[in-house]
Amino acid sequence: PDFIRTAVECGAPVPYSDTTVLDVLIDADLRHDFMDECANLLLFDSVYDRIIENLDTIAEDAQTSQSLSKQTLNELIDTALAAGTAAEPATGQSGGAVQRLRQQFFDWHHRMGRLSKGGEFFRAVEEWKRTSFPYLADALFVVVTYLFQNLLSSLVQSERDRKSYNGRIAPRNIGRRKDFWYRLNMAYRDLLMQKVLNRYLSGHPGGVF
Repeated sequence: PDFIRTAVECGAPVPYSDTTVLDVLIDADLRHDFMDECANLLLFDSVYDRIIENLDTIAEDAQTSQSLSKQTLNELIDTALAAGTAAEPATGQSGGAVQRLRQQFFDWHHRMGRLSKGGEFFRAVEEWKRTSFPYLADALFVVVTYLFQNLLSSLVQSERDRKSYNGRIAPRNIGRRKDFWYRLNMAYRDLLMQKVLNRYLSGHPGGVF
């Protein structure tokens, strides 16, 4: 920023509708908030991908009890955050780092939940992530989106406002309910078979059965 002249120095101030990322970065009043928000989005992206990697645990709970326990959700979140610190959740100083990231992530998620279009954000991320994980069934993405929109909100409220945690999975955009749970069950089985196949292929580079 020290080597770039601001828009005001070059002429008239830039209207908000024409503001670019560069304009934000060279604005001392906006720069740090913008960088913090970028860090929060990167943290969210990391957690999202780790949740995807542990979909077998989520799908198993979802299709057997149509819910996700508070303990399971806490473990998923802490494991995802611990991966960002390149350490295990319960080791000395790394535990403090996980707690710091946990509070940062929960603060960001709480702010997102209060926005009028917060729900649309998570659904847009779902559509985007489908292209990154094309082998995953739609029913699994519906559960992941519901986790971030509802279950995580309930977890945050249970910790900060002493409210009861509600882990029941009841997404609205599932079409016919019976069909959804059948599709989720089939997706869970496909996921398990895919994991077995991946483990076999990793131990047999030639890929010969």
